[in-house]
Amino acid sequence: MSLVNFCSRSDLDDRFGQENITAWATMGGESGQAVLDRVTRAIGYATSYILSQLGPVSVTPDITRWATFLAGIRLRDGRGYDDAKDPFADARLMISNEISAAASGIRRQPGQIKPGVPTIF
Repeated sequence: MSLVNFCSRSDLDDRFGQENITAWATMGGESGQAVLDRVTRAIGYATSYILSQLGPVSVTPDITRWATFLAGIRLRDGRGYDDAKDPFADARLMISNEISAAASGIRRQPGQIKPGVPTIF
């Protein structure tokens, strides 16, 4: 089965800024393919997490937004920042609550990719 990612590098750049994404994905002065691979893994993680919570879903703006936040936060967390206050705490809670609501069936819209599979809005 081919996995379609729920967000892209350009979604991450638009949400967090290209310089931030590059800085968060860079470890030990590396560049190029290593940075690209780390971004790709973060996007894959976000997609897999959403699929694990919701099962197969159609890609919608909310799915893309959730994946973008999850991937960006994963990259930033990988840098080992020690913030007194997590600047993404509110976003983490919001995304978690929205995904939980979707998983419980509270947050759905008509249209399914196959019988029994909700399209999340």
